[in-house]
Amino acid sequence: MRKDNPFRIRSIYVGLKPQEYQQFEQQYKNSTCRNMSEFIRKVLFQKPLTLFYRNKSIDDFIEEAAVLNQQINALKDLMACPRPSVCRDYENCRDKDLLVQTRALSLRMEEIKLQLEKITLKWLQ
Repeated sequence: MRKDNPFRIRSIYVGLKPQEYQQFEQQYKNSTCRNMSEFIRKVLFQKPLTLFYRNKSIDDFIEEAAVLNQQINALKDLMACPRPSVCRDYENCRDKDLLVQTRALSLRMEEIKLQLEKITLKWLQ
C-alpha cells in the first residue's frame, strides 16, 4: 500500500501579459495570504479569500486632518508671538475680552489637535 505524499509534486504554469500579472499581483498583495502559491490555490479551488481594502473617504479625511493640524500649529505660533496690540498680562490688559477669547481659542485648538491625533492613531492601526 502506498503512503500519501504530503508534498506537492505537480506544477501548473500560466502565461500572463504584464498588465494581467500586475493586476493579479495587486490582488495578491491586498489579500491575507502569506505567499502567492497560497493565494493561487484559494482562487483556483474557490476557497474564501480575505482582502484588505482602504476607505477612500477616511484616507481623504486623514490628509485633511494633517493639513488642519499644521494650520493649528501655525495659529498657535502666531498667538505665542508678542505683539503690542494683544496684551498677555491679564491685570494690566486694556482689552480683557480679547485676552479671554485668545485663551479660549487656544484651549479649543488643543482639544481639536488631541482629537485629530486620536483619530489618526486609531486609523493607522
